[in-house]
Amino acid sequence: MGRPDPALRDNAARLLMAVSQGMGHEVRRDLEPLLRERGIASMLDLALLGRLAWQGAQRPVDLAHDFHCPFSTLSGSLERLVKEGLVVRRPHPEDGRSHVLEATEGGRAALQEAQRGAMAHLAHLLAELDDRTVGELADVLERLADLMIRRGSARGWLGAMPGVCPHGPREAAEAGTAAGPRS
Repeated sequence: MGRPDPALRDNAARLLMAVSQGMGHEVRRDLEPLLRERGIASMLDLALLGRLAWQGAQRPVDLAHDFHCPFSTLSGSLERLVKEGLVVRRPHPEDGRSHVLEATEGGRAALQEAQRGAMAHLAHLLAELDDRTVGELADVLERLADLMIRRGSARGWLGAMPGVCPHGPREAAEAGTAAGPRS
C-alpha cells in the first residue's frame, strides 16, 4: 500500500458530508409529518428518544454531556417528550435528589415507526443501485462505523444503535442484534 493521498481523502470527506447531509434532509422531510403526529417535534427530540430507548434510563446531565451541549439546550425537548408521554421522569434509584429519564413503551413504538420510515426511504434510494455497489457501500460504511466506535467518537450514537456494534452492522444483523430499541 502506497502513501495516503490527501486529495483523495479530502474529496471522499466532501462527498461523504454532502451525501450524509442530503440524505438526512430527505429523510427528515419525509418523516416530519409522521414525527409530528407521534409528538416528536424535532430531530433533537428524536435523537434524545433514541438514546433513552437504546441505552435505558439516564440523568439529564449525562444526556447533555454526551450530546455536547448545555442542559438548557435539551430541556425544552425533554419536557416536550415527557408531556407527550414518550419519556417518563422518575427519581434516581441511588440519589433521591436527582431524577432519570426513560423512554416509555409509546416512545419506543414511535421510535421504531420513525426508524422503519427512515429505513424504507433509504432502501428505496439504494434499490436504484446494483447489488455489488450496495455491498461495497455496506462494507465501507461498516468499516467507518467500526472505526468511529473504536475511537470513541460515536459514543452513544453508532454504538447504541440497533444493528451497529463493534463487530460491524452486517454481523450484528446476522446475529439478530438489530431488533430495535430496548424493551
